[in-house]
Amino acid sequence: MLLLILTAVGPLLAWRKTSLESLKRNFMWPTIGAVVVAIFLMVTPQSWGSAFGLTVEGHFLFYSLMAIALCVLVTLTVASEFYRGGRVISKHTGQGMFASMVQLTHRNTRRYGGYIVHFGVVVVIIGFAGAAFNLDKEQEMGYGDKDDHRSLHSDLPLLHGR
Repeated sequence: MLLLILTAVGPLLAWRKTSLESLKRNFMWPTIGAVVVAIFLMVTPQSWGSAFGLTVEGHFLFYSLMAIALCVLVTLTVASEFYRGGRVISKHTGQGMFASMVQLTHRNTRRYGGYIVHFGVVVVIIGFAGAAFNLDKEQEMGYGDKDDHRSLHSDLPLLHGR
């Protein structure tokens, strides 16, 4: 979790020039977005298919929720950097936003390539966060029972849309 926070915060901190105002400016909207997503996932009812509802117990789901919220934070910080840079180039050249972002990436490949790597870390962490929902269950079958996934996972209605 700490590495995800550093992945979001590290690239946006100016070397020896970071002020409280720049921290607010750079992280206010990404932090609000991450908190909104975390709250949405926590309050979404299980009847809608949410795995994170407030009635779910278990520390794995908590860590998974926090990992997803931090992934949203990293994604929004990376997207805000691309947006800011693209907006500046778009104003100077008159190009569209997408073309400006491509040009921006070509101008400073180390910086924006690093942001792409950070987004790759987000994708990997989301994969790890999803591992909390894997279930390996052994159950004895009675005489005449069928080998059916619904009978093996009857205690997981949210995974089958019931």
